[in-house]
Formats: sequence, structure tokens, C-alpha cells
Amino acid sequence: MRALLALLSLFFFIMPVRAAHINVAYGYGVDNLTIARLGFYSKIVDKWMQSDTWRLDVLLDYGAAYLHTNKSECSTRLNVINLNPILRFKARNFTQHKLFPYLDLSIGLSYASNKNFGCRNLGSHWLFEDRLGLGVVWGQNQQFELGYRFQHYSNAYLSSPNHGINLGMLNFAIKF
Repeated sequence: MRALLALLSLFFFIMPVRAAHINVAYGYGVDNLTIARLGFYSKIVDKWMQSDTWRLDVLLDYGAAYLHTNKSECSTRLNVINLNPILRFKARNFTQHKLFPYLDLSIGLSYASNKNFGCRNLGSHWLFEDRLGLGVVWGQNQQFELGYRFQHYSNAYLSSPNHGINLGMLNFAIKF
């Protein structure tokens, strides 16, 4: 528990100083799982690669999530903190309306408060968090973002068992 509190204080008191965006997400998974997430992300490499129509940025995302299930015979709550590098492929000058679609790909590291959740044995507190997301950025200064992502938690068979969690999430971010 002390390790979890130490990591949370790192994420929420030190890291946001560099953050350029705050994001909130909510989603669902099988077996009546729900997730609510608050996070921060910033660009660590701007325009790593680019063409006339697309560019590739590298982002660093850090946050905390709360997962819940209403299966009373199982562990019903799980807290997760994460650190994820994200490759973002984003359109350049896509429309006259300043809408910029993007594709996110990420594999990051997460720490879960329990090894068991929703009648699943995750096998470890340390998990990988895989993401595939689609969305759009808009606004005068591209300050708003709305997207959908598929998210998967598992230990990548580094321990046994490996009953992962699959979620679909809607996320909204704002640049500050």
C-alpha cells in the first residue's frame, strides 16, 4: 500500500508540472466491468516523423484508474496507476474545419492494487497496459480531443495465471 501511495504522489504532484493535457476516460468491459480514469499526457517528441499529410508524435501518459464490477461473489474494485509511451499518428491539414484525426498505439506499465479482480486472477500486481485508440483533435489551438480506445491489461505471461482485462473507453482531453 505504501508503494501505491508513493507512486500516486509521484504521478499527481510531480509529473503534472510537465503535462500539457489532462484527460478523463470512462468505459466498459465484459462481466459488467466499468473503468473511470484520470490522466495527464505531454509530448516528449514533437513531429518525430512527418509527411505532407501525417505526422508522428511521441507522448508520455500517466494516470490512475478505478475499475469496478457488480459481481458480488468476486473482488469488485481495482485501482491502477500507469505510465505509457504513446505513438500518435495525426493528420496534418486534414480539413478546413481544423479537425485532425489520430491513431494511438501504446504498450505501457501499470501497477494494480490487487492481483484478483472481477473473478479474474491477474497473476501479478505489475501489468502491461496495451492501447489502440482513434480520435479527433479540434479547436483554435487544437486544445480539445475526443476519442475511443481499446485497452487491455495483462501480465504478458510473465506470471501465472494471466486472466487479462479488456475494456472499451471513451476519452476526452483538454490542453492547459
